[in-house]
Amino acid sequence: MSFGRVSILLGQLSDSSLRLRSSVAIGTVLFGLFGYAVDSAMTQFKVPDDIHAGMVGAVVGLGAGLSFWVLLVGLRERRILLTDEIHRLAELNHTVRNSLDQIVLAHYSADEQHKRIVLESTARIDEKLKELFPVVGTPGKWQKKGRTSMRGPT
Repeated sequence: MSFGRVSILLGQLSDSSLRLRSSVAIGTVLFGLFGYAVDSAMTQFKVPDDIHAGMVGAVVGLGAGLSFWVLLVGLRERRILLTDEIHRLAELNHTVRNSLDQIVLAHYSADEQHKRIVLESTARIDEKLKELFPVVGTPGKWQKKGRTSMRGPT
């Protein structure tokens, strides 16, 4: 199991109060059953009473610790993914705003140098958007009909 999948699962479980409460309830029942199974195994193997409780506690604690570790690593991966997305959006904001400033300044003048600046800035915006948000899959219906709006069909 990859921790990327764990982070996605954690995000989905924490999106809803009902999912979160259900997950806690299921986890509680599973750890209770795990403790019961370990206790039953110790009883079946006739482990002495003075060692029995300590071994059950150690095994259940190890299982809980391992589960907690997986959850924490999943949360770390989710935080890293969200931080990367925020950085991508900040870079997009910076690039688009700088290019748009140039376009606004060029709007007040009609000479060739300013027209070139407008075209270069527009090309930079287009390249940065393609770099940050690559198209995945086949073009949608709105692209096939010749519409160029990024919001899709209107």
